[in-house]
Amino acid sequence: MLHLLTQPVQATSVKVKTSVHNYKGQQYVQINGSNKTVVNKINKALKGHAVNAAKVDRENKADNKSYYNKSFVETKYNNFEKLLIVYTDALYSGGVHANYWIITYNFDLRTGDRIILLKPID
Repeated sequence: MLHLLTQPVQATSVKVKTSVHNYKGQQYVQINGSNKTVVNKINKALKGHAVNAAKVDRENKADNKSYYNKSFVETKYNNFEKLLIVYTDALYSGGVHANYWIITYNFDLRTGDRIILLKPID
């Protein structure tokens, strides 16, 4: 009979803190902690959303001063080496109300790579 000696495996956990910032009136999340290269990679992607939202807002206001594009952000999940950031964007270009859409950014906190979900998770 063969007996295997096993050692308990201790998982290393990547921890980051999130904070909400503004770029020209557009919200975005920035993280700190973890590996500097990973932090910079994720922060660049998250701020990029706000930079693009500000550009769309400026272009809409050029057409009509009452038009706007506004981005709101929330950290939905920050655990088990995964980060989920949700942006809710509102675009008003006339009419009764703005149009809204949601954009998610999922990241692997070990690598900084964006995780693209191809189908919903139950």
